[in-house]
Formats: sequence, C-alpha cells, structure tokens
Amino acid sequence: MAWRKLTLDDVAAHLSQEEMDGYRQYFCFQTGSDPILVLCSEVAAFCRMKMRKNFFVDLSPDKDELPPELISPACDIVAFKILKRLPMEMTEPRKLAYQNAMELLKEIQNDEIRPETYLAPGEEEPEDLRNEPFIVINVRPTILR
Repeated sequence: MAWRKLTLDDVAAHLSQEEMDGYRQYFCFQTGSDPILVLCSEVAAFCRMKMRKNFFVDLSPDKDELPPELISPACDIVAFKILKRLPMEMTEPRKLAYQNAMELLKEIQNDEIRPETYLAPGEEEPEDLRNEPFIVINVRPTILR
C-alpha cells in the first residue's frame, strides 16, 4: 500500500460525530480551516519526526503522508488530543490506545520494528542489508601485524 494523508474518515473511525463537532466549535478556533485537519497535519509531522531517526525508513516528500501501518495509531493520537481539550472524562481504553501509539513510534524510532518505506512511483524496494555479514579486511601495513 502507498503512503497517504490522514483524512476525516480515518479520524471518524476513532471518534463520534458529536466529539468531532464539539472540537470544531471550541471557542479558540476561529480560523477558516478545519481544526481537525490541522491537527491531523500536526500529528503527521510528529510521527514523521519520530520515524526520521530510523534511517532505514525513507520518508515521503509530502510532509503530511504516513505509511499505512501508522494511520490508525496516528488517529489514536489525534483522538486523544481532541478529547483532552473537551470537557468530558477521558476513558481508559482511549488513554491506552494513545500510550500504545506512542510506544509504537518509539519502537520505530529505535528500529525494533519498521513501517513500509516510501517508494516513488516506478521505484523498486531496496534490499535489506541489515542482516548481511560484513567482510573484514585487514588493511594494516605488514610491519604493524
């Protein structure tokens, strides 16, 4: 699957319409853009920042695109950020989903797991050289051996 942006449909799978509408009508959002899409862009940038530490993963040139494996965890982060602004009690499963998403990003950052790397159209997947044995050659001069 290809990398893609977070959409409102993705977020709607994690939040109710009432919660989304409540966040949109929150008093501090008086701009013309949808605050949920702005938050999706911010969360995508945060996820990409964490993935950037893992140099085995090539990032998409589009700053809002994420690999398909991170769409759901990113939506959990978006949902948590939305719900913490609303005057309602945060449920334990949503807190746990947020913590799991953050733990997943930490595992990617430490190269314990890898998401799908970005491939430009027409590009082939690169070979994984991480488990290839290295050949050691002694290049010291004979006088030092």
